[in-house]
Amino acid sequence: MADEEYTATSRVCTKCKIYKPLDEFHRSKRGLYGRVPVCKACSHKAYKVKYAELGAEINAKTLAAYHKRQEPKRQAKREAIQKFINMPDKRCAKCGEVKPKSNFGKDNRRLDGHRPYCKPCHAAGNRKWREERPDVAAEASARWARNNRERVAEKARRYYHRNTEKCRDSYVRWRQADPEKARAIDRKSRSKRRQRAEVRVHDSVGNRIRGSLRAGKDWIATFDLLDYTLDELMTHLERQFVKGMSWDNYGEWHIDHITPLSSFTISGVDDPELRRAWCLTNLRPIWARDNLSKRCKITHLL
Repeated sequence: MADEEYTATSRVCTKCKIYKPLDEFHRSKRGLYGRVPVCKACSHKAYKVKYAELGAEINAKTLAAYHKRQEPKRQAKREAIQKFINMPDKRCAKCGEVKPKSNFGKDNRRLDGHRPYCKPCHAAGNRKWREERPDVAAEASARWARNNRERVAEKARRYYHRNTEKCRDSYVRWRQADPEKARAIDRKSRSKRRQRAEVRVHDSVGNRIRGSLRAGKDWIATFDLLDYTLDELMTHLERQFVKGMSWDNYGEWHIDHITPLSSFTISGVDDPELRRAWCLTNLRPIWARDNLSKRCKITHLL
């Protein structure tokens, strides 16, 4: 029986019941042919199952002990970082001078929230970089402006409010120096504005109101004279759209006065007749051809 089951170069694993070379078994002085009865693969699987929970417990204890030993070092590091953050001054990495942190730009990526270079050194470095690589600098500036339109606009607004007179004088000088370019920009700006429905409605209403006023106070904002806002007017008109009307084809249809403006006698901005003429219940959308044929007739809401 023994001669059938075992040979000098191989033996059967008592776990998986497969004949394998003796090299697939761990050595043992007490085992047959100096090998253990279970192959290495089966022994490894059994070890993993048996010691998985025990190993996890041992690792957890070891890790907890490590963290306990490291905690004083971590606490000292946290205190040092907090002390560094709370320092009112900082040394510039460029010029080496110690300056208040207000002299350093903001940088959320830094530990203390400030750049390593003071503002003069940072500005000098930027100037040098722009002088050495003007094309790259111009492209980088344009890319940043495209990606931060709101910030650019807000910065321009703040500068204008701080330097209103200076900006106006500069604008006047520029228009006088290059009138052709100024007129071209004006035309482009008007064309772009007229593509927006709310701008076209606002301008149309404003022009009609200014045309009906006799007091000459054209500087007063259009909707300050009325009892509603631009949004409320557009909502009122949109509710009455007929098939084919939309804000995209505004111009093919008009804002019509059910009771024509010629029926009102408006003497000034404080005249109640102005608000009656322009009240929402007297306004409706109507196709341009119908409005032109209607002339000064009084009609009713759709």
